[in-house]
Amino acid sequence: MIKFVGVIFILSGSFMCGHYFADRYLMRVYILEEFMQALQYIYSEIEYSVADMSEVFDMIAERTKYLSEFFKCISDSLKVKDGSVFSEKWKKSCADENNLSFCTDEDRRVICELGGNLGNMDKYSQLHIIGIYQEKILQRVQDARREYSTQSRVCHVLGCTIGAFISVLLI
Repeated sequence: MIKFVGVIFILSGSFMCGHYFADRYLMRVYILEEFMQALQYIYSEIEYSVADMSEVFDMIAERTKYLSEFFKCISDSLKVKDGSVFSEKWKKSCADENNLSFCTDEDRRVICELGGNLGNMDKYSQLHIIGIYQEKILQRVQDARREYSTQSRVCHVLGCTIGAFISVLLI
């Protein structure tokens, strides 16, 4: 009876480990989708509003779940008049954001590249750049969804297989 309970614990623990690693792929999807929504909000604020960008990033920080620290950091750095340009502040926020670690290097590159193109153009050029990056991020979201669907199965199966193997070894 004790062996049976031990096997159940091992199997459930190894399944949860597989689930943990599968959730990392899902977090990437959530973060990229949230970034897409933030880009849409920035686009509409640039096109229809005359709000200060630090206020825009504050509003985005309040509305987002995974990237709130990222946009709050940008907003706070914009309020400080230290002479640095917007692209430097954006890249610093990209480097400081912990949730971007769930993204691939290519995802982070695209996100950091966007900041380099935003702060130094006129209104219509910025809107055009945001449209281009929305397409790039949308492609990254689609790739992340495909990767999640394949990798989550692998993680779950691998977790269960390792648990079964350990259980057989202990019995």
